[in-house]
Amino acid sequence: APHVLQYVMPCLSVANSVCVCVPKTELNLLWAAHQVHHSSEYYNLSTALRQSLTQQFSSWVFYLPIALAVPPSVFAVHIQFNLLYQFWIHTEVIRDMGPLEWVLNTPSHHRVHHGRNEYCIDKNYGGALIIWDRLFGTFAPEGDKVVYGLVHKINTFEILHIQFHYYKYLWRRFNRYKKIFNKLGVLWKGPSWKPGKPRLGDHAEVPEVLPHSK
Repeated sequence: APHVLQYVMPCLSVANSVCVCVPKTELNLLWAAHQVHHSSEYYNLSTALRQSLTQQFSSWVFYLPIALAVPPSVFAVHIQFNLLYQFWIHTEVIRDMGPLEWVLNTPSHHRVHHGRNEYCIDKNYGGALIIWDRLFGTFAPEGDKVVYGLVHKINTFEILHIQFHYYKYLWRRFNRYKKIFNKLGVLWKGPSWKPGKPRLGDHAEVPEVLPHSK
């Protein structure tokens, strides 16, 4: 049988491609689940464990093409490798990884992904590789001090609220609009989208961020 790595590396490549093309942060209905992970205002290994109860019901969309293309045992190896890789990059301890910054998704790149600074919004989607973001224009290097958390702070540690508040918000927005295209836009465009705005909304409207108090 071919060596496992012959399958695993293409799997990682495909997975990163999918994350660039249909990222969970750019589709509002998927963001309702993924926002739980981004709600932490701190960035450490515990942030990696801050996961949604509902994201498992949408993750299959990203992994099904891979599962259909490779043997199940190899697919299982890829899933575990991907999870393990994305765990350790949730840290502020590692500042720079030299030449690896050009290829891999490093702690620096992923810090940007978790930031609510304007320059961080909708950037650095890659899981293990950062090359796709560089190729498709969604890459941003770490610049100003990254402020973590959601663009619109929720100011609570109540678990059920963090898990489900965004679904309630989506439902209210969905019912607010009369036109079917606007209703669908609430679900399938970006979290900041409004009628008359670009698909991902206007980043100039992102609230000014200030470092939270320790």
